[in-house]
Amino acid sequence: MKQLSPLRAQTSNAAAIEKGPSARGGFRKFFFIVSGFLLVLSLVFLSLPEERIKKELESTLSKVLVDSGFSLAFKESDLRLFFGMHYSMRDVTVSGFSWGMLHLDEVSVRPSLLRLAMHRLAGDLSLRTTDGSVEASFSHSPMNFDLDFRANAFDLGQVLMREPGVPVGVAGLLNGSGIISNVPRNAATTHGKVDLEMSRLVIDLQSIRGVPVPRLSISEAKFDVSFEKGRIELDTFRIGNVDRASDDIVANLIGSVHMIKQVEQSELDLIARFKFSESVLNSFLAVDRILRPGKQADGTYEFQISGTLAKPRAF
Repeated sequence: MKQLSPLRAQTSNAAAIEKGPSARGGFRKFFFIVSGFLLVLSLVFLSLPEERIKKELESTLSKVLVDSGFSLAFKESDLRLFFGMHYSMRDVTVSGFSWGMLHLDEVSVRPSLLRLAMHRLAGDLSLRTTDGSVEASFSHSPMNFDLDFRANAFDLGQVLMREPGVPVGVAGLLNGSGIISNVPRNAATTHGKVDLEMSRLVIDLQSIRGVPVPRLSISEAKFDVSFEKGRIELDTFRIGNVDRASDDIVANLIGSVHMIKQVEQSELDLIARFKFSESVLNSFLAVDRILRPGKQADGTYEFQISGTLAKPRAF
């Protein structure tokens, strides 16, 4: 077998040694260029007056909400630029829901400077009530919306308002997590999964579509929902515990929802099974009379639900 001369072998080894550092140097150079760009971008933002940055953030956030049909109001805001940008608002109200508005003690945002420079909203979001919170990471652009969230003892009774200072009448502690992604303003593109649990759920006396609803006290609820290929699948949708006599209602909802671009036109294919406590039925005799067409031999009620989210039909 032919052997390399000592001179040629030394030359070959020297070339190999020289090639290795050159490749590593290329990656190192790329890293320094990217890091330098991000550093310059950060310095540009940090050199701007805080009030100007606040106005840019508030303008971008308001535009995102307006594009989705909502409006934002708050009493005070704060911006901190140490160890990254941190923007917070207190006494926050988000309006535009058909049933009323959201009220939050504090909303904090840690935006991505790189995305903000590209006129896209992305970063980390914190929603806080007195004792609970929802922590989320999000990204929003005209072509895509992504949300990854986790709720911890989030009190709906403090958040859901019919009008300022007037609760909707639904209270309960929310826990769980979810991942959702879609194209803005196109519900049919939604995919992801949401797993939520509720405890100490209370629905105060009110009426829905003219039907009186008695005050309901429920120990727990569980919702596991999947979004895929334009459908919402109800893997678990349970309210109340059949083993707890104190629960005023025990209900299960099974089936799916076929999502349409305009969410209110999404088509329902559901079956609802539920049972009220004796105290509810004795206090509100009209409930049994209204629901009698769906009453079963064991005292439960069952209805098939079709139509759309805007105009559901039960039979």
